[in-house]
Amino acid sequence: MSTITTSSRRRAVWALCGMLCSTLLLCASFVPGGTTSARVYTGPTKTLYFCPNEGTYLTLSWTRPMPYGGWLGQATTSETKDVQAYDAQSLNGGVTSWGFQAQDGSFVCRMYVSSNQNSISFGNCRPSATPWTITSCFNIY
Repeated sequence: MSTITTSSRRRAVWALCGMLCSTLLLCASFVPGGTTSARVYTGPTKTLYFCPNEGTYLTLSWTRPMPYGGWLGQATTSETKDVQAYDAQSLNGGVTSWGFQAQDGSFVCRMYVSSNQNSISFGNCRPSATPWTITSCFNIY
């Protein structure tokens, strides 16, 4: 006949506690109405704009926040460019000025975003050989 020692009982109790906690956490992940692990990023702008000077739509999809408040994303007009917004600076009237550049190095600009993100404009774009051609846009929603 084997005897169970106090330390064996403690180990068994701790093992059961661990299994119980694991089961509770697993069950809690299936409860409706809980939070998911998916993240929704909003970024420095809204998504869809109309640019009347150029007669085109601009879609800005921000995919990932970066260190120091920057953002990675894509800008789509007739073509899609991987872009980065960085170096946010607050200006008068609630406007935020962002550095805005193509990840392939084809342009660098300043993007000016209104406080409600309903209008954006671009300035100081370079190089002039392949500039970012969008000047100002308005959110259409």
